[in-house]
Amino acid sequence: MINNGELQIKEGILLCMENVGIDSNLVIDEKEKNVLSLMDSLQYISFIAEIENYLEVVLTNDFLSVDSFESLNDFIIKLEYYVKGWRESFRNKLNMKEGEEDKT
Repeated sequence: MINNGELQIKEGILLCMENVGIDSNLVIDEKEKNVLSLMDSLQYISFIAEIENYLEVVLTNDFLSVDSFESLNDFIIKLEYYVKGWRESFRNKLNMKEGEEDKT
């Protein structure tokens, strides 16, 4: 079952790919192929910047190398996991009271 957050991330990935010149139809047809490797280095870095803007997150250096991912699905899974954790930790920092210690 796909929840709203997962759907938002997948739609965001397709939109960001379109924004850097990769046809989303190609992406949908080749879910197990590493479609990310079709991008040159400038496209890939632009794609990562698009993802950061779309999802309002700051990705770690782990996302800067296309070779870090075996397939598009691998990228999606790692991105979903990262975004959920990043948002949760960001929310926790906002909810901390002044003078409270960060226990993470």
